[in-house]
Parts: sequence; structure tokens; C-alpha cells
Amino acid sequence: MNLTKKIRYEDLQTLKKIQIGNSEAKIGLDLFLSPSCGYCHKAFEEAYHLYLKFPKQLKLSICFNINAENENNPYLLVAKTIIQEYISHGDKPALEILIDWHINKITLEDFIKKHKIDISEQADAVIISHFNWCKNNDLNYSPIQIFLQKLMPNEYTTEDLKYFINEISSAQS
Repeated sequence: MNLTKKIRYEDLQTLKKIQIGNSEAKIGLDLFLSPSCGYCHKAFEEAYHLYLKFPKQLKLSICFNINAENENNPYLLVAKTIIQEYISHGDKPALEILIDWHINKITLEDFIKKHKIDISEQADAVIISHFNWCKNNDLNYSPIQIFLQKLMPNEYTTEDLKYFINEISSAQS
């Protein structure tokens, strides 16, 4: 796979991300999603299925590319809720909400009814740090997919990564 654009991975490592899977895994996939993006639903679903297929080899990290200062964006509450759930209760409850939103595709109205929680300043700060990282790297779209510390070209889908994960896993064993 020719991953052409190198990003500032050191800066990415400092972000608080929703970590799913084996934290010791050698293969990492970072996704930056926007709750209002249909392509993000597909990217998350494919990434989640990859995680299920390769639970020992793959660690999945979720961030959001959404402007936290735009309080008029109703989807901002979705991102904040997921981050807050991760901060308060860890990866499993946050993953359940991600699945609800991106795979089960519940409506915004149903999401708000089902997932009423208080949002902390810490969750706001996490969303702001994600958005600023994207802005500082000139990444003004979503989904953003970073595999093996490099930005994935748009020609590749998240599902395509299964071939590379198989190849890398075979080479490491």
C-alpha cells in the first residue's frame, strides 16, 4: 500500500482518543469521524468489522473532526456524548453508543432521548483538540483514516485494510 501523505503522528499520539481493542497491537487504525457524515457511518462500520476479525492484531482509535465552537450544530452533542461516555465509563459503553449511531443509525431525536448525560469541560476540550489537530494538518473532511501512521488515500476503503492486516500479521509471526 502506498500511503503517500505522512502526518504529524507524534502530535496525534498526544490526543485523547477512544481506544478499542488490544492496546498492545502493532497495527493501528485511527479514524476521525463526523457524526453528520454518511461516509463516516460506513468507515466506522467497516473498521468495527475489521476489529472483530482481527481483535489481537488491530487497535482502533476514534476521534472526531467537528467544530466544537459551532454550538448550532445539533450533531456536536453526539460527539460530545460519545467522548463523555468514554471518559466516564471506558471503551465498552462508548463503543455501544458508536454502534448505535454509526451502525444502527438511530435518529438524532432518539439518540438524544436514549443518551442523556451531562457533558464535562474535559469532553469539550477533547473535541476541541481533535478538531484543532485536523485543522493544523489541513484535514478539513471526514472520514480521515490513518493506517500505519500514514494518511490513507481516498482510493482505499477501510475494508481494503483486511488484506494489509493479513499480510502484516503473517510477516510478524
